Amino acid sequence: MIKGQSITLQPATQDNKRTIFEWLIQWQTLAPNYRLPSWKEFCDDYKDFFFDGSQPMIGRCYFIITHNIPVGHISYHRSHPHYQHVELDIWMNSEENCGKGYGSDALITLCNHLFDNFDIKEFIIRPSSQNNRAIHAYEKAGFQQIKCSLEMQISKYSAPDSPDCIVMAKHLGIRK
Repeated sequence: MIKGQSITLQPATQDNKRTIFEWLIQWQTLAPNYRLPSWKEFCDDYKDFFFDGSQPMIGRCYFIITHNIPVGHISYHRSHPHYQHVELDIWMNSEENCGKGYGSDALITLCNHLFDNFDIKEFIIRPSSQNNRAIHAYEKAGFQQIKCSLEMQISKYSAPDSPDCIVMAKHLGIRK
């Protein structure tokens, strides 16, 4: 368990995979141009190590817990073990859990954990440009939008989930 200000990050298990997928696909109306995956595509992207903890240098999924209740999901993925950046992904399990600061707290908590334990200094997240509420939450967690063309995104990170994705980054330095 990783403790934040108002949340705790609890490692997800293989038994949680379907639940996390169902939480994701409910958000289609929020960003209609954002291409959500099929169950097969989700399973292809979220390999076993995300749920069994076998490759923590590459990625892991967590439940966002508050008051002993899961309210969302957050994960990180490093596409190559020598990269100094990771891509984060986050979504809440329902509309009622949005706007309460859980997402921002989860992002701050996970970034600090990855910096402290794996010396990861750069974090990116790529929301749909239409998802203003998410963008605001990411800014609250210290992310800033960076200029990055679609070609640059594909070259530096990977293909985004939709052509209207923006790149937001957060950098952590040496702590005193």
